This record gives sequence, structure tokens and C-alpha cells, in this order.
Amino acid sequence: MVLERPFTLEEKYISDMCWLITEWNEPATLDNPKCKILAAALFSAKSTLPKGSPRRVFIQDLAASLNRKGLLKNEKVDTFTKIGYNYMEI
Repeated sequence: MVLERPFTLEEKYISDMCWLITEWNEPATLDNPKCKILAAALFSAKSTLPKGSPRRVFIQDLAASLNRKGLLKNEKVDTFTKIGYNYMEI
């Protein structure tokens, strides 16, 4: 039996955000290339933007953009945004 290492809190938030994106009808694991793209974008924003409002605005803009492109359903925008805020603050 092989035990996988547990998720870090950052990895959990990224995985949860991947699951919310509707067009990704694939496993939302961190090995999924699409989740890696999301993780890279989140990491880049987190490492370059100051804490607080700039990071929150990035998450809001990301959620709105995904929604406009039909990748994030209206009813999932708030959840995606809340998880994104949590990710940005750790």
C-alpha cells in the first residue's frame, strides 16, 4: 500500500478551485496540467502582489474572467472567490 503525502493547505485550496471550474471534466488533481496552470497563475499573483486589496482584486477579476468565458458557473463564483481569498492570505 502506497501512502500519498497529505496536501498542504495551499494545495488543497488550488485543488478545490480546480473542481469548481466546470469545463475541466477531468480529475482536479495537482498533476492535471490545467490545475498546474491555475496554480502557476495563483502563485505568481501571490508572490508579486502586496497583501490585501490587490490580491483580492486579482481573485475577483480571475473569477469574473472565468465566468465570462463559461468556465465557472454563476453559482460557483462566490465559492471560488472565497477559496481564492483564503489561498492568497496564507
